Amino acid sequence: MRIHYNQGLFTQNRYNQTNTELNKTLNKLSSGYQINQAADDAAGLGISEKMRSQIRGLEKAEKNIQDGTSLIQVADSSLNGTHENLQRARELVIQAANDTLTPSDRQMIQKEIEQIKDGINDIANNTEFNGIHLLNVPQETIEISKTETIIIGTETITQTNPTTNKIISVKPGVEHRVTAGYIEIPDPPVPSPLEIEALFGTITGANWPDMNVKSPTGELFGYNTPIMPGSDYQENTSNTSSDKATYSGYSASNEKMTFENPISGRWYIEIRHDGGQDTSTFNLKSNYLIYDEYTTESTITTTIPKTETVTTIEKIVPKPLLLQVGPNEGHHFKVSLTDARTTALNIDQIVVDPYEKIKEALERIDEAIQKISGERGKYGTYQNALEHILNNVSNTKENLTRAESQLRDADMAKEMSKLKKDQVLLQSSQSMMAQINQMSQGILEILG
Repeated sequence: MRIHYNQGLFTQNRYNQTNTELNKTLNKLSSGYQINQAADDAAGLGISEKMRSQIRGLEKAEKNIQDGTSLIQVADSSLNGTHENLQRARELVIQAANDTLTPSDRQMIQKEIEQIKDGINDIANNTEFNGIHLLNVPQETIEISKTETIIIGTETITQTNPTTNKIISVKPGVEHRVTAGYIEIPDPPVPSPLEIEALFGTITGANWPDMNVKSPTGELFGYNTPIMPGSDYQENTSNTSSDKATYSGYSASNEKMTFENPISGRWYIEIRHDGGQDTSTFNLKSNYLIYDEYTTESTITTTIPKTETVTTIEKIVPKPLLLQVGPNEGHHFKVSLTDARTTALNIDQIVVDPYEKIKEALERIDEAIQKISGERGKYGTYQNALEHILNNVSNTKENLTRAESQLRDADMAKEMSKLKKDQVLLQSSQSMMAQINQMSQGILEILG
């Protein structure tokens, strides 16, 4: 027989485990949920809570849809009163068109028409839902002027253009860089190629200078640059300063560069000399204006963009009501309200006297009746659409509730069976612990 270890330790461990399981089962049976804390099912808890937020959102959406339907019904019932007033006004205009009436009779009819117009305005101004006016919402557009400058073509101007530099003196064997000038390309750029040509004079026995051009982005074109003067004519289409750069004039007295669709900004022209004759001369020519403080001046013709200031009118309609008909952002249903006042219906100035005004009055009333009929038809389509949306929301809520119940609700029959099992195991563990304690008494008898 052992003292420090006996079967009672195992039995006690099983007793504690069974007691823990029994408490979990009691929690599930008392709450009706199989997930009472995150430890029960962490993933299931996250899914369930998302479903619950959707379900509660759908419940509120149902209430919103019902409120929206009530608002539409209020507007429609008020427009029904407007319809009746317009029909009565039409009857009076038809009556006034009869030549059996005298001018005084028509004046009496006009008084009733004025009362009808007041009634229509009263309906429009007093129809509200929760403080929101439904039938006196202005529908006229608001005009906002917006001015912008657009390019409508090109125009030709004459500018003073320095074309000839002074003589540049250089020392043999020493590299010199002389900035000969720069060209400003406007924004937006002129839709024409940029042409730059350097004229170095005779090449007999001379080590003449070279021309480099630097774009506004810092790209270099010319000697030992992306365009290598290894032949008399080269093209480069991989640069970012123009669609295509062309170099010509290698081993010649003149060097020329052409840039198709150049970018806007300042293009620098640089004359490079690395030795040779004591002095060299050069001239610069371009189809753009060249800026240089050393030059004599002449005039050239340049093409630049021609712009025009245009004012546009932007029309803005009143903001519609947005009904929140779903559980998430963006689940909106737009309701455009109506202006049913006499000014909006164009009947505020109708008269039946003199007789010549009766035809115009009848035409305006017919147009007003047609407009109100269209508005009531619009509200009818709104109500039908909201009924369909309500059915869909109710069905979605029912299905989500069922899914959430399957995920979170406890299986009561299963948990009751587990409860009985745990109770039996717990009682068995208690009985075994009592038996083991009695067996330990033998040790005391041996010691005695």
